[in-house]
Amino acid sequence: MTREMTQVLRLQWLASRWLLVPLVLLCVALPQGVVRLTTSFGAQSAGELLSAMQQLSAVFPYLAAITGAAVALAAWNWDHRINHVYALTLPIPRARYAFLKLWAGAVILLIPALAIWIGAWIATSTAVVPDGLRTYPFAFGARFLLAAALVYGTMFALAAGTIRTTLIISIGLVTIIIGAALGLPFLERQFEIDLMTPLYTALEAIGRLPGPSQVFGGSWLLIDV
Repeated sequence: MTREMTQVLRLQWLASRWLLVPLVLLCVALPQGVVRLTTSFGAQSAGELLSAMQQLSAVFPYLAAITGAAVALAAWNWDHRINHVYALTLPIPRARYAFLKLWAGAVILLIPALAIWIGAWIATSTAVVPDGLRTYPFAFGARFLLAAALVYGTMFALAAGTIRTTLIISIGLVTIIIGAALGLPFLERQFEIDLMTPLYTALEAIGRLPGPSQVFGGSWLLIDV
């Protein structure tokens, strides 16, 4: 590791260390909570356990997306606050500085990924699993890391610009999602038409079609056949 990389990694750590605390706690606790809930509330058969876990496991893609976005925004937060003066004083091109920040953030992203793997391993190693099912803590952790890295790379590129642009895009996407969640059911009741089915079909297609976003689709089960 070069001196430049070490320095940038140190700055990234100082900028994101307190943000990592709640993320790491969630990454350790949520897998255990999901597994304990599904194995302790009457899920006697393998089918019942998988059905219950499928509903609760929907939280993990969102956690991966939040983790990747948070680390990416934290990577540029300090630069934006001082108007990028620090980057301009460095004896390296801005492109190399951005590249170093990208890799430093990716290294920091390994911390919550390791935390969720530890949480998944503890959860599956202490759970009573019905016959015919297996645990997948390693595959689950790798999937989480890939999903978080995808969002991290996207948000890192957006945050490299201005805060205003990043906020406009982020708030716009959140507004569309919330508006769809609240507005479509209302329109369905008013006009007696089914608008959610095309929306769900589109979202499922995004998760299933070949491409980077496919990591968010499919099964996020810690315990499966």
